[in-house]
Amino acid sequence: SDRVGIAVKLKDGSFRLMTGNETGIMLTNYILSCRKALNNLPQNPFVVKTIVTTELVAKICDKFGCELRNVLTGFKYIGEQILELEKAGEEERYIFGFEESYGYLAGTYVRDKDAVVASMLICEMAAYYRTQGKSLDDVITELYKEFGYYKNKTVSFEFDGAAGLEKMDGIMTSLRENHPDEICGRRVTVVNDYKLSLKTDKANGTTAEIKLPKSNVIAFMLDDGCSITVRPSGTEPKIKLYITAVGENLASNDISSDRFHVLQGNIIGDKAVQDWAGYEKYDIVVANILADVIIMLVKEIPVHLKKGGYFITSGIINLKEEAVRAAFAASEELEVVEITYQGEWLSVTARKK
Repeated sequence: SDRVGIAVKLKDGSFRLMTGNETGIMLTNYILSCRKALNNLPQNPFVVKTIVTTELVAKICDKFGCELRNVLTGFKYIGEQILELEKAGEEERYIFGFEESYGYLAGTYVRDKDAVVASMLICEMAAYYRTQGKSLDDVITELYKEFGYYKNKTVSFEFDGAAGLEKMDGIMTSLRENHPDEICGRRVTVVNDYKLSLKTDKANGTTAEIKLPKSNVIAFMLDDGCSITVRPSGTEPKIKLYITAVGENLASNDISSDRFHVLQGNIIGDKAVQDWAGYEKYDIVVANILADVIIMLVKEIPVHLKKGGYFITSGIINLKEEAVRAAFAASEELEVVEITYQGEWLSVTARKK
């Protein structure tokens, strides 16, 4: 088995499902704290994580004087770090590696995610904290109190067929060539473009090289510590958003719910095939459309969007481009970011003013 997930029984008898990030956070802290207590941490220890995995672990590594290395998505890149150490005769420096999708690796004898050893470590960790009268729910809560509350969410959008692939390419190109200055009302401070190997500091306009293999990934860092990373899936016709929200406590930044709310649905005719109830406002609304409902959406979508939120839609319509642009121009709440036509296929990205 290569992946492992856990659920923790709470005092009221219910269960809390731990995310892959939360389990990785606890294991990293457990291994580093125990090895430090036993005085057997090597010189210059390091932990490895992927670029879409929680940044909370960086604070834990700082606490224990441990180097943190970021690698591209895919556990093979974590294995490569061990190989580099092996060549340098420094294997003992490797402490732990993990990714948000429930993959963990302790020790250097395996070069891929290993749920067998990870399961043993999780049981050992739970037993250790049990002797202190703590559950793993108590442990993760204590870590959040010490280092800040991090919430991570992954959202996927499907784009089927050849037209879908073109749409995905268009979205990535648009993000790459037109960096947003704000996302959901927060200022974008840093853009990491892993395809161009370029880190751009938007505050002072400086750039720096990203020394990782090229990959079609873009990450936006916001001024409040939150971030959004966007990448196409390597195995499915999807674009994935990895969203991180950060707060000093459960109340700040709406961390107790979702910092970024996404509504996704299909709109056919005048019927929304989606439960529109839930959050009062959304940061992103994505809809696949059929027939000429775009005019209706221009009027109704703003009701569901937060200020600065994005409306993304694509589908087959019969209206001419001029009519679509005129509808958006008449809107007092939406401004067009991009409109593209390919025959009868329309793609629109708009932002709430």
